[in-house]
Parts: sequence; C-alpha cells; structure tokens
Amino acid sequence: MGRRKGSLAQTPKESDPDLGNAPGKDDFSGLQRAKRGKRKTSPDDMPRGFALLMKHQEFKKRKVEEKKQEAEARKTQMKKKKEKGGTEQEDLMKDMQAKMKQAPGESFDAYSRRLREVTHQAVRLAQDAPSATPKEISDRVRKNRETRKTKLGAKFKDQEEESSSKFYPVDVVRFGDVADAPPMLSVKPKARGNAAILEAALKAKRERELSGKAAEERQERLRKAKEKQKTETTALDQELDDMKRRNRERARGLSGAAKAAREKERDRIISGYRSIRAKKQADMEANKPNES
Repeated sequence: MGRRKGSLAQTPKESDPDLGNAPGKDDFSGLQRAKRGKRKTSPDDMPRGFALLMKHQEFKKRKVEEKKQEAEARKTQMKKKKEKGGTEQEDLMKDMQAKMKQAPGESFDAYSRRLREVTHQAVRLAQDAPSATPKEISDRVRKNRETRKTKLGAKFKDQEEESSSKFYPVDVVRFGDVADAPPMLSVKPKARGNAAILEAALKAKRERELSGKAAEERQERLRKAKEKQKTETTALDQELDDMKRRNRERARGLSGAAKAAREKERDRIISGYRSIRAKKQADMEANKPNES
C-alpha cells in the first residue's frame, strides 16, 4: 500500500571481508530489519521496568487462577457434605409436608390431632439431631494465642515482682554505718478541715457526758443527806417531842378551871421572863458609858 517496491524483504548477500566485497543498499536494510526483529523477540533487549511489569501481571493472573480453583474446590466439598447429610432431612421434610395436608373426608378434630403428633415428632427429631461442628482453628491462630498467653503471663509476673519490691524495700547497710533514730513528736499535730470538726464534736460529747455524770453524783449525795437528816435525830429533839406529847395528853384530861389556871401561870412566867430580859437590857445600856 504505502511501501516502496525496493523495501520488500530480501536475503542479504554474504560478503567476504577478505575479498573486500561491500554489501549493497538493499542488503543493509535487510540486516537492520533482522536486527530489529531479534530485539523484539529476545528478552535480554527488553527494558527492565517493562520486564518487571510483565512479571507482576503474570503473578497476579496466577494468584487469581489459584483463588478460583480453591473456591471451586471448596464449593464442591460443601456440595458433597450437603448431599451426604441433607438427604435424610429432605425426605423427612417431604413426609411431614405430605402428612400436614388434610385428607379428603377427614374431620377437623382428627386432622388437628394428627397435626399435633407430626409437629411433636418433628420437634423431637430436631432436638436429637447432631449440632453443627465448631469452626476449626488453624495451627497458626492456635500458636499465636499460646504465644500471647505466655507473654501476658510473663508481663503479670514482672509487675508482681516490681510491686512486691516497692512494698518491701531492702536497705543496703554497709559496715560502719550508723542509723539515726526516727523523729519524735513532742506536740500533737493540729487537726484541720473535717478532722478538726470531728475532734471538736467528740470533745463536746465527752464534756456533756462528764457534766451529766457530775450532776447525777451531786443529786445522789443530796438525796442521801436528806434521808440521813430525816432518819438521824438528836437526844434533845427526842426529849422535846416527848414533853410536847405528854403536855398534849395532860391538856386533854384537864377541866375548864384547871385550863384557866394553867393559862394564868403561863402568862405569869412569860411576863417574868420579859421583865428579866428588859432589866438585863437596861443594865447593858447603863454600863456602856462607864466602859467608854
């Protein structure tokens, strides 16, 4: 189409360097085309980046094919498992569906009774059926869990050792060291904040208890003194009481004339006592200027 007639592929003539035969123009073009074809087909002449890209694409295709094959193998295994374990269950389900239909001419009571029996049988079969197998754990996951457990155990052990060393420190004592005595508190530290309020409340409570006890003791002493004063009487008081009692008894048995004479005698004694007392008072007043 757009090529020249002389550009068709021609076999170059062999030239002998010893004889000095030089190849023609057509021979040069054929050699160049042959070299270009060799560069395209040979992997050594390919650029390194392009070669890496091609290898990466081939690797990706291989991985995709391997994943597809694994998925197909897994699907076939699942189908086989379902076919092995699902045939009996499918048959049972078909039988139950057939039994659950009401037969022609069957009464409602008979149908309900038969349906109840079928449902009980289905529940019993479902309970007795083996449970699904747990998911298998790979060896890598199991190994990672074991290593994690060992690391955690070692960590907790180190923490316990550190805490025990903190709580129970060991003093390094060298030969010839002298230890100072601990400080002595000569004054009780002053309470502050809530502690001061609590201490004041306790002090007031103690004072109230002491004051109450003192008042009770004082009242007890007064009561005992009064009882003692009532019970204990002197001999003079006893004689006076006896005299008054005798005088009252005598006055009861006296006549009117005797009582009048008694009253007259009493007035005479009182007037005599008063005259003697007035005389003594006058003598004392008369002797006062002589003493001065």
